[in-house]
Amino acid sequence: MRLLSFRPVAFTSALAVACLMSSGSQAATAVGPRSMAVADPAGDAKGSQAATDITKVLFTTSGKTTTKRVGNKNVKIYTANALIVQLVLAAPPTAAPPVVYEVDSQTQKCGTMYLYYDPEELASGGFLGGCSPADATGSTTTDIDVIPVVKGSTITWTMPLSGLPKDMKIGSTITDVQSYVAVADPFTGASTALLTTAANFDTAESSSVYKIG
Repeated sequence: MRLLSFRPVAFTSALAVACLMSSGSQAATAVGPRSMAVADPAGDAKGSQAATDITKVLFTTSGKTTTKRVGNKNVKIYTANALIVQLVLAAPPTAAPPVVYEVDSQTQKCGTMYLYYDPEELASGGFLGGCSPADATGSTTTDIDVIPVVKGSTITWTMPLSGLPKDMKIGSTITDVQSYVAVADPFTGASTALLTTAANFDTAESSSVYKIG
């Protein structure tokens, strides 16, 4: 497993950078989304099934680019509006044997973020381990209103920032990525990885930090 981090960078003058920093805007970043990719070797899945073989996990954003006049220059500013997480496999996901595809990570203030996809649609979506007021049972779990989209060998979770807790904002961090293809309960779609990872078909991990933006 190796980590690849990249971010498109546009040329800006020292004056433009200084002006943007002094504006106090938390929504503005350099042109283009911040991205972090966790690569995992192909062919290392248990059972050698390409559909259960993780090759990459990607954290990035989608957003809008605008132009702002700074001094005598036009400066492009990218504003993120959605957090995107992708799980890339060596082949399209499979429902047999019963498996669940999941990407877990630690958020800065909202505990663990769980994103999961069950090809049989018994359990697909996401939730955060915190950020909500405790309910009658004491739980602070926050459901994420997201439906994973599968296109070819890629599973994508797209989460508008406006629909996430306020602590999941531009500039907040995500780390300790643990993605895996795990055995799923055939009746509920629940992953066995919360109890044990020994049965996982494949796992990709990284302790690097991703900053939303």
